[in-house]
Amino acid sequence: MVGARKFLIAYNVNLNTSDVGIANKIAKAIRFSSGGLRYVKSMGVELKARNLAQVSINLTDFEQTPMHRVYAMVKREAERYGVMPVGSEIVGLVPKKAIEMAADFFLQLENFSPAQVFENRLADALSGAPAAVAKDGKLAGLARPFLEAVASPAATPGEGASRRCGSLGSRLGTNGCGAFEKKEIASRICGSALGGAGRNAKNCG
Repeated sequence: MVGARKFLIAYNVNLNTSDVGIANKIAKAIRFSSGGLRYVKSMGVELKARNLAQVSINLTDFEQTPMHRVYAMVKREAERYGVMPVGSEIVGLVPKKAIEMAADFFLQLENFSPAQVFENRLADALSGAPAAVAKDGKLAGLARPFLEAVASPAATPGEGASRRCGSLGSRLGTNGCGAFEKKEIASRICGSALGGAGRNAKNCG
């Protein structure tokens, strides 16, 4: 049996005070070992170069205790001492899902799904996962066959990709409202696809 821990996020919140004592009090209130949020480890740190105090946090399970919940509690505790956050930072890597969860919370998005994120949809298409049906059905319906055609082995992959890029761009451009944004999406898809087609052509000798 192999044990694997959840992704650890190093997340820090900076306060508009140089009093590290306040940061330590907030850290004590939010960390699990002192009765705070589960999956949270924290301590107060002095940032001498910036004349700020920081609540330094290790989040050991962002799905159970997400970043936005930690930030909200830091902010609430800070208000008790007459201070407030002036910024926050992520040290190292962070899962995309953690950012999506924070965006969903702070923007108060209704019925939001990660499938609405363009990069997620494109990644699914490239991996061969079943295509999700978009609300309007147009972009998904256009992008899927295009990506499948570019990915298939062909004698002239660049030529086929070029034709499909032109077709995709013109079809998106006739949709009226929001046409510019859709052309931008088509441009990004085509840029990536044509780059891959060029590489395929080289591999074919």
